[in-house]
Amino acid sequence: MPVTIPAGVKAEGNLKVAYVPTIASVTAPTVAEVTAAGALDISFFLTAGNFKPSGEQARGDDRRVGSKQTFETLGREKSTIDDIIYIADPQAAAATPGNKAMELFQPNVAGFFVVRYGIDAETVDFVAAQKVDVWPIIFGAQNKSQLAENDEFAKITIVQAVAVTGIVRKQVALS
Repeated sequence: MPVTIPAGVKAEGNLKVAYVPTIASVTAPTVAEVTAAGALDISFFLTAGNFKPSGEQARGDDRRVGSKQTFETLGREKSTIDDIIYIADPQAAAATPGNKAMELFQPNVAGFFVVRYGIDAETVDFVAAQKVDVWPIIFGAQNKSQLAENDEFAKITIVQAVAVTGIVRKQVALS
């Protein structure tokens, strides 16, 4: 068998995250929905290393009377997103572009995170046929914070809980 050594895709700068208030079909989101006036690209609001979607799946024992070995079986899957941390300016005027996330992500606001991996977040917008993950979410309380107490470069941020409210659709193509 021939050996395959994948080149891999650089991670830095290649994660695009958008908040989208409504999606008609989570299995077939459209570019129009993801780039609509109510949507917000938060890729540059989020602080580095602080957007962490993940999941886990329960495992249980599958014991058989005739076996000397215990097998395993898979159970329920749980998808989660750690608290998000994003840049904000608490003293800025209403509707300031740099505060869109803080103003939009009020507690109990629901919608979707549409996440694209592997394509430059700054120079390439969402287009048809790109693969994305769609996370149905609701926002929790906003808490102001500093990134680090002893960091002279720290920015004022918002730390906010996010709950996953439905089935996460992964690797779906934008239409």
